[in-house]
Order: sequence, then structure tokens, then C-alpha cells
Amino acid sequence: MNKKSIVSLAIVLIVILLIAIISDSFAYFTGVSSSTAKTDITVTTPNVGLVGISGDENLTLNVTANMMTTANQGKYYAQKDGTASTKDTEQKYNIATIAVAGGADNLKYSCSGTVTISLLNDGINNIKDVLTEESLFANLSGDGENGVSFSQNDVTNIDLANAKSTDITKNFTVTLTKSSVGNDSKNILASVYFSNTSANQSALAGKNINVKITSTLTECNIVNS
Repeated sequence: MNKKSIVSLAIVLIVILLIAIISDSFAYFTGVSSSTAKTDITVTTPNVGLVGISGDENLTLNVTANMMTTANQGKYYAQKDGTASTKDTEQKYNIATIAVAGGADNLKYSCSGTVTISLLNDGINNIKDVLTEESLFANLSGDGENGVSFSQNDVTNIDLANAKSTDITKNFTVTLTKSSVGNDSKNILASVYFSNTSANQSALAGKNINVKITSTLTECNIVNS
């Protein structure tokens, strides 16, 4: 065999080897299945109820001459109708109700909000113009166990003289649970009283006290039961 024949034979052998490798590759890949497996996952969320707050109150107390006398010193509590309650007997009012309506049972809602106290000035005899410190106060609270909770400790005997230029705001939290028995609700209570113990009687005599208390929900989230 001459040199030319040897070269030709080598080329033929290489070609045959490449064909064998390609054929084996095709045989290998055709053995892989082209089918797929699929799993469907369905997530169902509970119906969420609506948490709302209702009820703003305007409390009025007329400061009479009798209330300003030294002999009648004490606390006089504001009422809705503008008359003074019995001296030194606290009159609390439900100023707001927070309730959850609808939604799935046993869902627990954690909510937060604010109570804002404003002094209204609607006439020349309004007490806001001449109010002195330690003469007009407010108390805030929740009703019952596990009710509304205020984050500050200073929600009793709030000196409303501080609201002459800027409203007073207090933060609160509350937890409500929707059950099959009924819709859960919690109340915010407030009282406003005038005390003439250290007040300037000449300046305050014959004035009207007008206090507005506004409650607002700022956020509600569902938490684990």
C-alpha cells in the first residue's frame, strides 16, 4: 500500500468514527422523555370583616356664678345637654364604639387609633380665651376587661389648658374578635370636668366650655387567634 492509500484510509476511518459518535449521541438523547408533571395548589383565604369606628361627642358645660363661689369648690362634669351634673360625681360618656362586622368567624383584629381633644371657640364668652391651667380636665378610658388600651399613662386628669393652641392627641390600641355569637365591639369613654379650686374666678365667670372629642382608627391588621 502506498502513502496516498494510507492517507485515504485514515480519512475514511475518521469519518466512520465521527458517524458512530453522532449516532450514539442521537440514540442517547432520544431516550429522554419530553412529558412533564404538574401539581395545582389552591389557597383559600377567609373573608375579612370590616372594622369601623363611630360616634363623636360635643360636651358642653356652662360655668355658673354658683360654681365659682368658694363654698361650692369642686369638680363639675360636662354633659351633652350643657348642664352641670352633680358636683364631684363623674359623668362618663361613650364617645366612640369600635366594632367588627362581617367576615369569617374567629378572626382576630389588632387596631390602633387616636383620640383628639379640641377646645371650640364659638363666641365672646367662650372659656378658651381665658382658660388657665388646672381648671378644665378630661379623663379617657376603655370599658371592661381587654378593652381599649391607651399607650400613655397620662389619660386621666388631662389639663385642657394645653389645648388652647394645639389639639391634644392620645394613641390607643384595641383587639377585636369576630365570633359566631355576634360582632365584637369595644367602647372609648370620656369625661370632662371643670374645677374652680385654683382657677381665676374673675376671668372664668360666665363662660361656656365647649369641648370636642374625636376618635379615629388609623390601622387594623389580622393577627393569629
